[in-house]
Amino acid sequence: MTKHLRSCSKRLVSFLTILSLLVFSASAFASAKVKIKVPEYISANALTISVHKTFPTSSSITESGIGAGGSWFSTANTVTKEPDGSWLFDTAGTYCYYVRGTNYYSLVKLFNITETQVNGNETIELTAATGPIGAHGYEPGNPYLNNAPSNYASELLDLRDKILAAWPDDLMDAIYSKDGLRGYKDFTTPTFTKQKARHEFTSQEDMMEFVQSIVNSSQKAHLFELGKTPNYNMVMPLVIVTKSSIPAGATLADAAKILRGSGKPTFWHQAQIHPNEPASGEGALAMLQEMVGSYGDPLLDNVNYVCVPRINPDGSYLFTRVTYGGFDMNRDHMRLQAKELEYLHGAFTLIMPEVCADGHEFTFWNANADGYVTNADDIESTPASSLNNPKEVNDFAMNEMAVKLHQDLGGSGLRSYHYGYTVNNPIGRAYYGLFGSISFLVETRGIGAGKHNFPRRVFAQVTAMKSLAEQTAQNASRIREMVANARKEIISKGRNYDEEDKLILRHRSGGETAYALQRPTYNMDGTLRTNPDPVKDTMNYGVRQPGDERTRPTAYIVAKDANSDNFNLGLALNIVKAQGAEFYEIAQGSAASVRQYYWTGNAGSNSVTADLRAETSVTFANGAYVFPLDQVAGPVLSMLFEPDVYDSNGYNGTLVQSGIVKRDGVDADHNYPIYRFEKSNPREHLRDINAQNTGGGGSGGGCDAGFGIYALVTAALLAGLLYKRVRK
Repeated sequence: MTKHLRSCSKRLVSFLTILSLLVFSASAFASAKVKIKVPEYISANALTISVHKTFPTSSSITESGIGAGGSWFSTANTVTKEPDGSWLFDTAGTYCYYVRGTNYYSLVKLFNITETQVNGNETIELTAATGPIGAHGYEPGNPYLNNAPSNYASELLDLRDKILAAWPDDLMDAIYSKDGLRGYKDFTTPTFTKQKARHEFTSQEDMMEFVQSIVNSSQKAHLFELGKTPNYNMVMPLVIVTKSSIPAGATLADAAKILRGSGKPTFWHQAQIHPNEPASGEGALAMLQEMVGSYGDPLLDNVNYVCVPRINPDGSYLFTRVTYGGFDMNRDHMRLQAKELEYLHGAFTLIMPEVCADGHEFTFWNANADGYVTNADDIESTPASSLNNPKEVNDFAMNEMAVKLHQDLGGSGLRSYHYGYTVNNPIGRAYYGLFGSISFLVETRGIGAGKHNFPRRVFAQVTAMKSLAEQTAQNASRIREMVANARKEIISKGRNYDEEDKLILRHRSGGETAYALQRPTYNMDGTLRTNPDPVKDTMNYGVRQPGDERTRPTAYIVAKDANSDNFNLGLALNIVKAQGAEFYEIAQGSAASVRQYYWTGNAGSNSVTADLRAETSVTFANGAYVFPLDQVAGPVLSMLFEPDVYDSNGYNGTLVQSGIVKRDGVDADHNYPIYRFEKSNPREHLRDINAQNTGGGGSGGGCDAGFGIYALVTAALLAGLLYKRVRK
């Protein structure tokens, strides 16, 4: 009996051991199976699909790591395809597939696999999220586009658009859908209503047809042609929406004069200077539609609205960040290499808006290697904040308008954050601030996304513009008076020399915003990862250091016979004209007590350090050009002529940075051919040889209203370029 029990016990132990091994084996080989289906309208042979154990974290997704360890695309990180065409995963996590094919959108798509799916040996069916390229332009990732520059595919296409990226569906549904948006309604602008390819956006024809329909439907809307692009001959439209009467046949100069005399502030809304940021342009069309309808009607009692929905039509066809010629126009507001910016600046300096908003998008992709989204901002915004701007305007924009803007965005269900501050003068937001305008940057999440999340992106653009337009209307009298006084202050500072009045050449970080914003992070399944306390953003304010500032002169002077090797004078004069700034000539043999700039060293990537010679009398044998600062464009002139403005380091901000002005290399003095005048009332000391009278006046210094002061110069410059469009 005991022997029998012993035998049974051994058999039982053996059975349990085998059973445990079987259970362990089943657990060890548990795996989820992923199948990726090709849509029925696509031939399976047209696409190549690979699946990867990790995913790209750079927003510029490339295949550069093929065959190498470490890269998401490397052989080591590529999942082997099973004989049945599936891929097996024995570990939960976030993975990606990469789909591509000739004439199809290339896309990296993330997907999640859960422990439950692995342990349950579940089969997960995905559909390849791509489609055929439209081949009409106005879309990302088409290197075969017709009528494109020879360097289009190799240099002009933004890397972020060559291979699109998409988050897991769980994450998209949780934080990037339309759900939870308050006040959302479906859009009826062309991208949403026209038949398009999967990632194709509003074409030039679509835009012009839509804008014309708006103008035809409303007596308040007036369409102007700023000019035509230099390569594809596309129209740059500008639309004015106002309750002021603008007669048929009026030029833009005529209309601008009516706006300036309306007693209302003007809200200037521009978009798509970067064409691969399409929600900005679509948002402008949607906002224009709102302003001519029931939403805009009460606002127009107190505000005028000006919309430039697409600054870069050529680049929009190419879907690049830059122009056909490769210029980033939002780094070109000082140098003006692009013809399109000359048109834009001509219109701006005619209208002289009190409030400006510049629509953009920032990078869509920000995956962290640890498997979460580093931030989930729908929209980011900050106003211009240079200390060269009038303080009252800066304070109002930062402490009141920006606060209300972020409140309105949050109240609409959007996640908003600080964009970060720039005092880089060639950038639009900073540039407009130099004129005393309240100037805002509005950025939504979108570069490299294609149409993913597009309704939410456009909604965010429109919500921000509505907040700024409403605030302009609600504070109409205050804003108009504030900006007018700020511009008078600019003129006064430019006329009256004051040793304590400093131009800031280099801002350094310090100080904080008046408001704090929260920035949660999310896991790849859409669940909240962290929800840190709200933070205030650091501004470019702070304690100056030697060389960071210089006393403001009252005029810059350049000899007419300046050495052409050191000064491309003709080009400089054209830039100043296009900036809407005034200059004049003094007679041959004129003498003036001036100080000259000289080079002391190099700084940054294309900047210099400089100093001033002692004051001395200089006789200009062949006459000279005088650039007086008693005009609203005075700060722009200073940021051009001062040689050592480090704030625009890396870009063509100053005449020196642009290579238009060079130091004298003949002797060891390293002089620049620029002089500055340091006495009050420069027009009285430096007489304009063409002036009918002395002591100011003209289009620059004698305008008490403080706005529209260069209408005479700019209107003459743009004569024949700006036409009133036929209504119907």
